[in-house]
Amino acid sequence: MRFLDIRCYVLFRWVLLCVITTLLGLSCFSKRGWIDWYRINQGKRNLEEQIQSAKLRRDELRHQIEAVGQGGLEKEMLVRGQLSYLRSNEFLIEFE
Repeated sequence: MRFLDIRCYVLFRWVLLCVITTLLGLSCFSKRGWIDWYRINQGKRNLEEQIQSAKLRRDELRHQIEAVGQGGLEKEMLVRGQLSYLRSNEFLIEFE
């Protein structure tokens, strides 16, 4: 009788170990397991960083638009730098 109890106990432990191993394997490597969850979180962090940099760029551009809208020196520097415009009494010397 004692041998049968030990044998059932060993069999129960073996089945329990197999079930736990299977569940852990599925939770790690299944379509929505831990590994996929980690990859999705990495992608989310990257997108949040891109959103943050886009917001900073938006603020910079908004500031530039406001500066150009006010006119004056900012507008002249933009036209000269970006579009390479010159006044009628100026000339340009290019070096290679």
